[in-house]
Amino acid sequence: MANKIKKQARSSVNKESEDQPIQVRIPDADEIIAAVRKGYIQAVREHRAFGLPMVFWKDGKVVWIPSGELPDV
Repeated sequence: MANKIKKQARSSVNKESEDQPIQVRIPDADEIIAAVRKGYIQAVREHRAFGLPMVFWKDGKVVWIPSGELPDV
């Protein structure tokens, strides 16, 4: 039963997307960048609020940045 529902859901999504040109289905690069920035800002604010360090990639290594040293956003 669950497989039948999944197949129906997939087929309806595919039918809808086939009717639209690909440019409409894929978000604009500016929208993607804006969403990533928004997520980054939210993550930094939450880590600072809870006093938690954040993990970053720096000079080819994983580094932990203490909450007090996180950038102002």
